[in-house]
Amino acid sequence: MVTAIIPAYNEEETVGEVIASLKKSSLIGEIIVVDDGSSDGTARIAKNSGVKVIMLPKNCGKGVALAHGVENSKFKNLFFADADVTGFTAEKLDQIIRPVDSGECVMYVGILARKVIILNKYLHYFPILGGTRALTKTLWLSVPAKHKNDFKTEIALNYYSHKFAGGPKFGLVPGLTHHIKEKKYGLLLGLIYRLSMIFDILAISLELYIFQKLKEEIYSTKGLSSQRKAR
Repeated sequence: MVTAIIPAYNEEETVGEVIASLKKSSLIGEIIVVDDGSSDGTARIAKNSGVKVIMLPKNCGKGVALAHGVENSKFKNLFFADADVTGFTAEKLDQIIRPVDSGECVMYVGILARKVIILNKYLHYFPILGGTRALTKTLWLSVPAKHKNDFKTEIALNYYSHKFAGGPKFGLVPGLTHHIKEKKYGLLLGLIYRLSMIFDILAISLELYIFQKLKEEIYSTKGLSSQRKAR
């Protein structure tokens, strides 16, 4: 059984549908909606759906919302679902959750199939992004708190998952629909949100995959050097 956590900010149009879809899975034993300071009816709709709701007094960002959800979760495995991704079925949820629940891997990311089909063939060349993912609570706790900030969270989870046996896995999940920011917030505000997301992704990728890796290699080299001297 897993705890499903839905971080939500002004998602009254879709959060009810997402909750109803997650209830179809026999693998999900708990659903927590974290209302990240919404000004609309997101929290009311979630409460009426009969799930646990955590209300943050102000908008703190996705990473903080997820952290609150994890702190209040009761199962050792987790399922993260964005409140603006719809189209879940029991079979699709099983595809994402089962590999983690069975111990096959520490994280499985469900990727929305792209409209430009040819791009789906080259997913291995792109950062594995997406808020639809199952993971162990152990993996979540291994990520430093400073990296659990907005969209940086997903890249950090990818990075630290490689340190565990089994590592991360991902796959296309046809039929899921993402309600894009430009449609929800308007062209200008949606573009600002998108640019902010891109900046977060670039910043954390540079920090972890360049500087952090370099630092680890230096420490590793020093350790080997010390061992040789000891001999």
